[in-house]
Amino acid sequence: LPDVGRDLEMKMLEEYSNPNSTGDNLKADIAIIDLFRTFPGRTNDSSTAELFVVPYAHASHCLSKPTGVWINACGHIKTSQLQAGVIDQLDHYQGNELRHLFLNVINMGNSNPFIRNRQLTLSIGPRYKENDLLVPYLNDMPSNQPGAILDRPVGWWTRPRIYSVCLFVGITNSRMRHSPRIIRQ
Repeated sequence: LPDVGRDLEMKMLEEYSNPNSTGDNLKADIAIIDLFRTFPGRTNDSSTAELFVVPYAHASHCLSKPTGVWINACGHIKTSQLQAGVIDQLDHYQGNELRHLFLNVINMGNSNPFIRNRQLTLSIGPRYKENDLLVPYLNDMPSNQPGAILDRPVGWWTRPRIYSVCLFVGITNSRMRHSPRIIRQ
């Protein structure tokens, strides 16, 4: 699979390295692409591939605002641009649509419908269709990586805690308005 967004990735990595970057969670697509690029089971033989990961950083592309203006649902990225720059670059897409995984790690309401409606997407949610695979936000702080947490002393794990707080901050999903999972005050 060609790396359809390599220039975009380099541009956004530079922006994400800026301490004032507001798109910290959106860099998950670049991290995921990098993980798949280095996956030991990766193959360049399309006849043996079980899954085609599309190396297009959609969330980062939306954040980059190539037109200089943010338009709802990433409308500043035109469908024709996505068709020519992403889909038309995929040699094995026709007939394998269900095996192409698109990275859509931006709030689904902010993602471009052209990418959101692909057959198989990796998303931070909410889940709009059966083939949406959900992943948590990326947390790349070294102190929160599994190895660092496991290396904490026993006292950290066993210290008495008076309060425990869990907080989710996000956009309300109108489809869940009557869900029993709504937080009660």
